Amino acid sequence: LYPNTVIYEHSYPESLKLNGTETPLDFVLIGKSFYDEAKTVLGEDQLSKLMSAQPTLFVSTKDAQVIYDYHRLEIYGYITIEDPIAEIKEGVKACFEGRKYFCQSVVKVLIEYSMKMGRQPKEENLHEKLSDREMQIFMMVTQGKSAKEIADKLYLSTHTVYTHRKNILKKLACNSAAELINYAY
Repeated sequence: LYPNTVIYEHSYPESLKLNGTETPLDFVLIGKSFYDEAKTVLGEDQLSKLMSAQPTLFVSTKDAQVIYDYHRLEIYGYITIEDPIAEIKEGVKACFEGRKYFCQSVVKVLIEYSMKMGRQPKEENLHEKLSDREMQIFMMVTQGKSAKEIADKLYLSTHTVYTHRKNILKKLACNSAAELINYAY
């Protein structure tokens, strides 16, 4: 996928300890079982430092409870092992470039989970600050649509969609697509 890229496989969480002398990795791909072991070995604070030091892509199965529990970590992206290879590559590419990425199946699980939880009353209706176009894009994001799908449907460039999403996140005081979904539901 990326020429001149070195891939390290760490079997032991202690090998990831940051002591201040290592160069941060371009990004980290981490699975649930490794994360759980690393949390035990390194401690939650050290692991949090590691994950915030570079983009981290989280991988698990499509288990809804696992997705819901782990999507709140300081991660840039979330994919499942059952995703199509093209979507896995897109997640790796996005995180490698420092962009956020949540695969369609994860977004779908988060939407379904949020719908089951029921709507929580909002202190204020921040969504009323959205323009008509931003509201269209907001609704499509909460339905799990990718930026490309939104751009194609609304006859916009993907860059314009990313700009709208950035503005939506700011207006709704959210930091990720997952938080947008939680806000919507």
